[in-house]
Amino acid sequence: MSADDLDIEFEQAELRDHGDGRIVSEVHEVYRMKGTGDFAYARDRRIELTIRNRRIARYEMRIVG
Repeated sequence: MSADDLDIEFEQAELRDHGDGRIVSEVHEVYRMKGTGDFAYARDRRIELTIRNRRIARYEMRIVG
């Protein structure tokens, strides 16, 4: 199975401001088989952005579940 065999659905929680230019969001992803729509797997990610001078200075994405 490759990424080409899967469709992805995702739900994003509200962005949270952690101060000092840090913004965090939790994302729940569900992967399904193309064609059949059968469940393949799910995972949670945490995305952290650091904003400096109105630009993204740092981007970090972690699998958390």
